[in-house]
Amino acid sequence: MQVTFVVIKPDAVKRGLMGEVLSRFEQKGFKIRVCRYDIMTRDQARSLYLPHARKEFYGDLVGFMVDGASVQMIVGRDYAVSEGRALVDRIRDDLATSVRHNVVHASDSIDSALREMDVFWPGTSGIFNKEMLSN
Repeated sequence: MQVTFVVIKPDAVKRGLMGEVLSRFEQKGFKIRVCRYDIMTRDQARSLYLPHARKEFYGDLVGFMVDGASVQMIVGRDYAVSEGRALVDRIRDDLATSVRHNVVHASDSIDSALREMDVFWPGTSGIFNKEMLSN
């Protein structure tokens, strides 16, 4: 089983969509391996979106992510990274209110998933590393 990192963003939490998003992941065969409901720190948000640090929207994105509670998760299934991204696209099509308020984040690669997991659970990538390479 491969694992990936997912965040149900503050806009979804405020709109009462946590259960809907979780349900969609479970219906697609994802198993929730680690889950936390929390308000992201500014340092966590900066680290999560570090690849976008030089982009114009970076500051607004960090501010948005710390504006309320979110759900950070490690989820698993076969081909978790690619299947997770495909599911996120469908969820966004159905539930997002704008490009900025797009409900959910999922890692776009194995390397990103490992890096992003460590932002919230330091050392976790070492635990899941062998599983990441199984697909």
